[in-house]
Amino acid sequence: MSVGNAEGQNDLQHSEVRRSRRDRKCEACWATIGRGHLYVREVTVFWGDIGVTNRCGRCEAIVRHLVEVLPQGTAIDPNLMCGHDYEDEEAIGRSPPPEIAALAFVTPAEATTLLVADYEKQRQARARKIWRHVP
Repeated sequence: MSVGNAEGQNDLQHSEVRRSRRDRKCEACWATIGRGHLYVREVTVFWGDIGVTNRCGRCEAIVRHLVEVLPQGTAIDPNLMCGHDYEDEEAIGRSPPPEIAALAFVTPAEATTLLVADYEKQRQARARKIWRHVP
């Protein structure tokens, strides 16, 4: 969770990895996130407006990469609809690394495996929290 400021950052942002109980669509690439597959649900509050975005593992990997390579404070559209080309000088100005370029060919089943480690960490953290409150 992060709290932003008056420079246009989100007032509140929270994301977590979830296991889908039904088929849903990734709001970045519109691929189907199948029942039982992992996805990221991001909730943001900006100037009182609430936004919810669901992303598959592939699109979440791209978002995380962009957070690392773009200058601090650069806003990233949660739906990846910013209109920039990766090689555009205004964006990054070079070709994407091979591991990011390879994401274009990831299947939905492979995309869910990209989130397994984060999902397990969340489950363990929840279990520790529950056990702390048990008398």
